[in-house]
Amino acid sequence: MRVLVATLHPYYPEHRGGAQAAIRDRCLYLRRRGVTPLVLCGRFGANGRDGEEEWEGQPLVRVADPAAALPGIAASFRPDVVSVEMGGSGPVGVAAMAAGLPTVAFQHDVGLDGALLRPGLQVLAASSFLAARCARLAGRRVAVAGSIVDLPRYTRPVAGLGDGVLFVNPIPSKGLYIALDIARSMPETRFRFRQNWPLPTGPDRELAALVRRVPNVEMLAPADSDAALYDGIGALLVPSVVEEGWGRVVTEAQAAGIPAVAADRGALPEATGAGGIVLPLHAATGAWVAALRRLLGPERAAWSAAARRRVADPDLDPGRLAARLAAMLEAACRKP
Repeated sequence: MRVLVATLHPYYPEHRGGAQAAIRDRCLYLRRRGVTPLVLCGRFGANGRDGEEEWEGQPLVRVADPAAALPGIAASFRPDVVSVEMGGSGPVGVAAMAAGLPTVAFQHDVGLDGALLRPGLQVLAASSFLAARCARLAGRRVAVAGSIVDLPRYTRPVAGLGDGVLFVNPIPSKGLYIALDIARSMPETRFRFRQNWPLPTGPDRELAALVRRVPNVEMLAPADSDAALYDGIGALLVPSVVEEGWGRVVTEAQAAGIPAVAADRGALPEATGAGGIVLPLHAATGAWVAALRRLLGPERAAWSAAARRRVADPDLDPGRLAARLAAMLEAACRKP
């Protein structure tokens, strides 16, 4: 089976984030099942060059306008099915359907592009929460494909935990101001705020100014290695304001034996399971502080074990999820 994985958004190494990592891992495990995926993605900048590349063994085509390029790419690649990825990529899906190609929409996030609400289009979701939300928007059943995470990439020795708190993607929608309040209330604890991607100059300066006022917070640039995110960390903080479609960072951290304190937003409770503590988004700062101190205190070994048990759940096994996804894509190929 040949699968064209198409998105308007940039992909590695130009841009890194949870959605890009999800595509990377999904393609990796599909390749292991004998599927042939090709990533068609956008690029940054009007002065960049279109072309074919490879990233971590995955062939990709990077172009300025993936929707316009899709018919030509499809004519040469001859996909059995097109998987349209990530919010805002509706024009790519429209181009695929206009070309008469079997098409599925894979939803990572809450927003379902209106262009992908056409009758007959199969929608796959990364979580049960997201499937229910998209089903209400689309007016039809949405299948749960799950979130494939390459767990061995993040695994750490049992004795390799640190004592820091990690907060990934420090922007307001991910709970920046909640995280800053928590850090101010825990001056004895080292916090790392890790950027997912470089911010424009103005917002970057504003963020740096905010962080400088909290001496126990260290701002870190995007990591070249995803696994390096978790070096020296004992607990993950995820106070997201937005409803998360899964909460991939939680699964990655749990694979490293790091439990999470997460907000009850979107699929975060589903992702966290018993491998951490879930709090109401608007819980008092003291409740967040108490939860983090539980994870970092005398119970830390038990919490770390709970995190590892969570990712040992068969429902998170990347091989099993890839088999399920491959079956869904094969079924989409057979639909008239």
